[in-house]
Amino acid sequence: MHSLHFIRFAIFISILIFVSSCSYIAKLFAPKEGKFDPCDPAYNYYEGDQHFIHDEMIRDDGTINYDKILKSLDPDYSRCDPLAQPLD
Repeated sequence: MHSLHFIRFAIFISILIFVSSCSYIAKLFAPKEGKFDPCDPAYNYYEGDQHFIHDEMIRDDGTINYDKILKSLDPDYSRCDPLAQPLD
């Protein structure tokens, strides 16, 4: 009887470890959200020596959309520029 409880306990612990490790692995491969500055029209993000750009700047085929990046350099393209906002 004790061995049956031990087996159930061991299975329960194994399942807990497996589920917790799966969520940890999912966090490693999940896209990083909320780190891009909404006032930066090119969505630049730097972490250490790595440079990231938002997926809006990437075409469907995986290449960089340089037209969008060049347009983002225009100061009037910024969402947060008070001079580029229409007056009410």
